[in-house]
Amino acid sequence: MALYAMSVWNKRLVLDPERIWLDTDGEGEMWMPRFRLAPPEAEMCGIERSGWREQAVRDVFAGLFAPLIVRLRRLTRVSPLILWENVSIYVYWVYERWLEDESLAPVADRLRDDFYFLVYDADGRLFGQKDNPLRRFWKGASGMQRTTCCLYVQTNGGTCCQTCPLKARQRQTG
Repeated sequence: MALYAMSVWNKRLVLDPERIWLDTDGEGEMWMPRFRLAPPEAEMCGIERSGWREQAVRDVFAGLFAPLIVRLRRLTRVSPLILWENVSIYVYWVYERWLEDESLAPVADRLRDDFYFLVYDADGRLFGQKDNPLRRFWKGASGMQRTTCCLYVQTNGGTCCQTCPLKARQRQTG
């Protein structure tokens, strides 16, 4: 939601971990988490967008995802690489969908510019990391292919995801 606000509405959501919660009432075959803000607040982009965008990215990744990944690592022993790749694949996927959405054609240039910034130009510190994790896992426009297993296959009824590195290895070895 925060990246959509940044790229589509040109607004930066005011993100405070104390005011965000995960809605777990998922239904259907594919459970997708929903995050809620109470109450939502946003700041319009001013004249200078590059610094404003850096702050928006820092708020989302260094402010929310990096501490969450550290905590999940401590609780589950799941590698931070897997968790950052999960985040990365989702970011690639949502920008791909937004760029395909004809109703967003008026902001397509900004979507492309923000995606390029996230993957290529954003410094690792904006992610609370030494290096930019979105750059690390980006395989280019030829398609998304995971390096690590997302672990969905290990859940009840879970299967290999569409970008599964296990399936890719099986295809390569015949």
